Amino acid sequence: MLGAPDPGSKITARSCPIPRCRSESNDKICQVTGYQPSIRIRTCCIICRMRQKWQQSLAVLKRVVLVLFVLWLAMSAVLAYAMRQSPEKFGHFMSHMPVISFLVLPFETLWTDARAGRLEVGSPAPDFQLHTLDKSDSVQLSSFREKKPVVLVFGSYT
Repeated sequence: MLGAPDPGSKITARSCPIPRCRSESNDKICQVTGYQPSIRIRTCCIICRMRQKWQQSLAVLKRVVLVLFVLWLAMSAVLAYAMRQSPEKFGHFMSHMPVISFLVLPFETLWTDARAGRLEVGSPAPDFQLHTLDKSDSVQLSSFREKKPVVLVFGSYT
């Protein structure tokens, strides 16, 4: 029974292994639990031990939750940084991500923020370079500036 002393021995506050148990004799009420003298101090000591173990377990649980939260924040920051890289670098990064991370990390929120862009109405389009359909040549958007209007069509023809 959790290291309780012999039933015949008298338990006092000095012999109680829990420092917070302040009952001094079998005639007084335990100040920690508030139990009546009929339960005896041995039960008070057991309850104090159980309370101490519960508090220790709670302290460990708080540390574990804190560590997991810090890891989640760090991984979210790394993912946000990776999403702002070029598609090749981002694809390489995502190929090494474990599947469980898709359930835990805020992908949609970070993706929406990363791909929203910083363009405003009237600002020039960002420069990019694309290959022609036969891949024999490449075309850069900046080569068309101030020459003729350019219409960009994004989508599928299928």
